[in-house]
Amino acid sequence: MVTKKSITVLLAALLLTTSLMSNELIGKKYTLAQEYVNQKYFADALLTYQEIIGHDTKESGKAYFKIGDMYIVKGEPRKALVNYMRVYHVYDDTLKLEALSKMGDIYSNNLKDFKRAAECYSQVLKMDPQNKNAPDNLYKLGNLHYNKLKDKKKALECYLAVQSKYPKTQPAHDSLVAAADIYLLTNKDFKEAIKKYRIIDNDFPKSSVSALYLAGVIYEKNLKDKEEAIKAYEAFYKKYPKSKDASKALARLSKLRK
Repeated sequence: MVTKKSITVLLAALLLTTSLMSNELIGKKYTLAQEYVNQKYFADALLTYQEIIGHDTKESGKAYFKIGDMYIVKGEPRKALVNYMRVYHVYDDTLKLEALSKMGDIYSNNLKDFKRAAECYSQVLKMDPQNKNAPDNLYKLGNLHYNKLKDKKKALECYLAVQSKYPKTQPAHDSLVAAADIYLLTNKDFKEAIKKYRIIDNDFPKSSVSALYLAGVIYEKNLKDKEEAIKAYEAFYKKYPKSKDASKALARLSKLRK
């Protein structure tokens, strides 16, 4: 277990190693600061990050970003937001887009300013559609439109875009599930809902969503297509005999075959 005493020893060692190259020393200070955060010595962590900023302005953006992360751990999202905003507006580096994503998360999850959150996610996507956080940001944007801004049309556009632009990613899976729900419950477009469930089954065979089973239910209950419902249930049971919904599929098959 890392104790404050051991951290102090590490700090003393850092102060003695003046012959180290500056980038190596800075790397060790980041490690030290993270240990402080892990042990909830936030004041010490802040001082260490500030030392980095004072030592090398090239590292300032990263240090302010880390300070933002520290305030998230500490449970002070407004202070975290200030530091992420500083990274985004002042420092033009690789963390710029990630800081903007973090800002969106804070506006959405902590400050409940959903319009600003949507603006942040949209700006990230506009600046770099291939950013590593793009699939997740687009999915989050869809959720904001669906759950908070009550714009199901825009939500559906976002979900479909995730599946189209970033197929076979986890956000694509989650977007397909959400899109299927909109087609089924809001648009009453049952055939499109089935299409989405079939894509889920094809692209995400390990999904916890019983997609083929749900397709069978739509055929049976909504489209009144007994033959296609039987095919879907049979395919589902054959493919996933140990699924939590396998017994339900057998029960429905038994009922339909009477």
